[in-house]
Amino acid sequence: MKKNNLLSLLLVGSIAFFSSCSKDDDHAHDNSTCHECHLALDNPDYVVGDTSTGPHHYIWHILDADGEEVEFCGDDLATMEGNDWTVTIPAGDGWTSEDGSLVLAPGTYTSSSVDPVTGNNYESHCHD
Repeated sequence: MKKNNLLSLLLVGSIAFFSSCSKDDDHAHDNSTCHECHLALDNPDYVVGDTSTGPHHYIWHILDADGEEVEFCGDDLATMEGNDWTVTIPAGDGWTSEDGSLVLAPGTYTSSSVDPVTGNNYESHCHD
């Protein structure tokens, strides 16, 4: 009986401990939570099953001056995942889309930037 009570107590204690430590707020990031982000733009010509129309989304990885992907952490990550982000591509630079078909020109891109060709807004997506 004592063994069962002890096991029950350990089980309840473990559940309480793990549930209290696993609570996560999707919009709160500490500085140890970091992800790479990219800009995305819907391709208006995309047709499902027709590879000649290009990708569903054009994707540009956010790069630093050395051409390495930038990891965003803490408040910077929360900003990039939100609706008020800003990314600047330096003059003399340009980012090639993941599929190699488009170059994103130097300039400042924000959550409200509209592509002049497609009329679509740029989006920021972050991932592991």
